[in-house]
Amino acid sequence: MNSNVMQFGADTAAPGAPNLGNTSLDMVLDVATIQAINMIAETMAGGKVAIPVHLRGNKADCFAVAMQAFQWRMNPFAVAQKTHISQGGQLGYEAQLVNAVVSNLAPITGRPDYEFLGDWNKVLGKVEERKSDKGGKYYVATYTKADEEGLGVIVRATLRGESEPREVTVMMSQAYPRFSTQWATDPQQQICYLAIRKWARRFTPDVLLGVYTPDELSAERPESIDMGRADEVRAAASTQAASKTDSLRSRMSSKRTGATAADVPNADAMIRAIEGATTGHELKVAVARIDELTSDGDRERVRTAYQDKIRTEKERSQQGTAVQAEPPQQTDSGPPQLAPYETMLSRIQQCNDVEVLAVLADEARAYPETERIKLDQAYQDRREILLGA
Repeated sequence: MNSNVMQFGADTAAPGAPNLGNTSLDMVLDVATIQAINMIAETMAGGKVAIPVHLRGNKADCFAVAMQAFQWRMNPFAVAQKTHISQGGQLGYEAQLVNAVVSNLAPITGRPDYEFLGDWNKVLGKVEERKSDKGGKYYVATYTKADEEGLGVIVRATLRGESEPREVTVMMSQAYPRFSTQWATDPQQQICYLAIRKWARRFTPDVLLGVYTPDELSAERPESIDMGRADEVRAAASTQAASKTDSLRSRMSSKRTGATAADVPNADAMIRAIEGATTGHELKVAVARIDELTSDGDRERVRTAYQDKIRTEKERSQQGTAVQAEPPQQTDSGPPQLAPYETMLSRIQQCNDVEVLAVLADEARAYPETERIKLDQAYQDRREILLGA
């Protein structure tokens, strides 16, 4: 089946046909539209090849997909093929579909324009085909994190009524988690999908209201980060943990007291909050405003501190050491030494959170090639299990 998303033209509607492209409220209040969507939902629910497994026999979910497709003026069967069920049980949409929606429905003049930053020849085409234990094939990137440095894209689009385009810059260092294997085979296309979605979230949020891609659905589970033995602090002193969370929020909000809309959070304060976090919830609060930082360098520093914190707590958990009273201190002795290969392999195989698994996979890229290949295989196998593949 051709899964390309098709659009209905406004001039193709037959007399008496329901109005397409209305708001959700208008559609609910229009009897003819609801009846038409209901009939399509019944047909979709009875489908087999033309409908993904998670929608077969499920009229209610088919109705929701059909209503969304009508509002987007798209073929509901094509839209259905671009949906999935997240690990948390939520209905998500593929990045390709979201990109099409933004390009066609956002109040912009013309099409979005993309400008690539850096030398992409360092990563393009650097991919290997692997075989999973289940007999299937998948692709992994062979380029390193160092190869990604400086690579990014600027997306620009002009809102109707404005003369100058608005832009958003996205670097490869921001492109996490990377659930799609297309990040290995076509990273430029994937970062364009990510960039236009970020542009829409910032400047035209109404276009994507309630519509999420796989990485966004995974990121919206703040309690799922495994902080290892650090959680014992909360179990041993729950009242202290609650007060620390309140204190953390107070410190972060105090930076904004009396501030204007142009003020932005402070990267150093966010890093201190990350280092002082003792629970997964406190860590999530500490990085909640990272996208508001105006400097790419500040965002990278905060992101590095976040990953270091997770790595530190994971190592403490594996080594069976008690949580120290003082927050972990940064040192200038260079990058941390790699954990033994067997330890990293065990962490990947026992990981129960997709977001943490993505961090471990990123760390695994620093290992020698023979070990990295085995860790990549373990990552793919564990990811298939967690995502129910």
